[in-house]
Amino acid sequence: MTDGPSRSADIDLDLLHDLVFGLRLERPEPGSALQGRYHSATDIPVTLDAPFGPAGPMLFRFGDMLSLLFGWSTIQSAMRISDPDHLLFDYTRVMMGFRLFRPKPKRIEMIGLGGGSLAKACYRCLPDCDITVVEIDPEVIALREKFKIPPDVRVSESPGQRFR
Repeated sequence: MTDGPSRSADIDLDLLHDLVFGLRLERPEPGSALQGRYHSATDIPVTLDAPFGPAGPMLFRFGDMLSLLFGWSTIQSAMRISDPDHLLFDYTRVMMGFRLFRPKPKRIEMIGLGGGSLAKACYRCLPDCDITVVEIDPEVIALREKFKIPPDVRVSESPGQRFR
């Protein structure tokens, strides 16, 4: 570290710690493949990939978690690499509560793809639903394969489940 002004690429380790450890991540189930994989902090893989610059979107991997970041102040989305369809955060699980009122919708439209957690959950849980997600940022769309988001299907290509 230098005494000069910080650049946007400098990492605030206190903020990073708060982001990663303030996530309320679920602990691995006893006997699962993840439990016991990491014996010390040096065993946990940590990587940062900023394919579109330090302002985001960036990919941050911490152990079995892959996160989509826009700067260091916000985690946009996250997924378990070992279980990409799992809804990792409480708020995404709560958002799926719409199924209490409409258990089998015919059509779902979402604004904003992010890491695709909700889109993937709907795709998996509602196989007969037409799902349309609108995302304005081409850089977010370019990261869809990293987050295991299903490929686009044109409406005329397949009866039944559609993801556009």
